[in-house]
Amino acid sequence: MSETVTLTDARTRLGNLVAKSHHGGEIITITQHGTPVAAIVPYEVLEYFRRREDEADVALAERILAQDDDLVPHDQVRKLLGMDEDS
Repeated sequence: MSETVTLTDARTRLGNLVAKSHHGGEIITITQHGTPVAAIVPYEVLEYFRRREDEADVALAERILAQDDDLVPHDQVRKLLGMDEDS
């Protein structure tokens, strides 16, 4: 179940909307001038998407590291850029 509210309405009903999301699992879409601009989602939904994003980042890093391209170590990059080791 989901609900759409204006930003003005969300300001006055925030506590109720958060409770609906938290306890009822609802996704609340907030609009401004008729355009969706934000959402209130159950925290578990946010955590799910954060985990997926982290998994995608790790997979990308693993693919990059598995390539045969010549990688430049961090300390060598710092040296090439004239960055002091202690800064």
